[in-house]
Amino acid sequence: MSNLQEIIITDPEQIQKEIKGLFENKIQLTFYQKGCKPQAVFAKGIDKKAAKTPLLVLFKPKEFEARQEMCNIFYRLEGQYMRGFQAVPHKEAKRFLALELPNDIFQIQLRKNPRVKTPPDSRVMFSQVGKQRLILTNLLDISLGGAKLRGRITANIKKGDIIGPLSFTLCMKNFKLDETTLNIYKAKVIRIKEIGGDEQETELAISYKLNEKEQMPLEDYMHIRDLEDATAKQS
Repeated sequence: MSNLQEIIITDPEQIQKEIKGLFENKIQLTFYQKGCKPQAVFAKGIDKKAAKTPLLVLFKPKEFEARQEMCNIFYRLEGQYMRGFQAVPHKEAKRFLALELPNDIFQIQLRKNPRVKTPPDSRVMFSQVGKQRLILTNLLDISLGGAKLRGRITANIKKGDIIGPLSFTLCMKNFKLDETTLNIYKAKVIRIKEIGGDEQETELAISYKLNEKEQMPLEDYMHIRDLEDATAKQS
């Protein structure tokens, strides 16, 4: 995977304190199991009466069915790297899910400019600075610092040109209807490659600098794509 994962909390009292903060501050969590669609959930509290050990109770805004096997929960606190933990679902109802409390909580930091491949439906729409014509291309891969585009580009674009604004549609591999939209003000063309054949396509490598608002959804997308690829290799 392209991430640095570090265990940061192991003390049971500190784990419960961290989880308490999740439901007190209404932090959205991402529930993920191998081969299943990532789901948004919210922590509702810790139930210390219904089982021999305390259970974390999650609220499901949209109905889904969890398997009774290890799941991953991810979340982001303001100004912090993404955090997460693993747990096993214990009980489930229509809108609620109870998990065993985790043994530890880890922090996830993307390596500097890791690159993930994007599924075929991913695309980029952009224009040249000062021109109104829109150009639509496929997105081959993306990182926090750049991307690779490919398509039939008839416009006169050269290495070193500034293009933008750019609108990215980032698709998941297993769940094609799930899309992340990312808008970037401008990017620089750092490499151009003409692709032969009937299509006469052009491949562009671009670089950009993201602000925090742009970087956070891209980090989240890249981490889920990492998980999709990692779990596929384990199958």
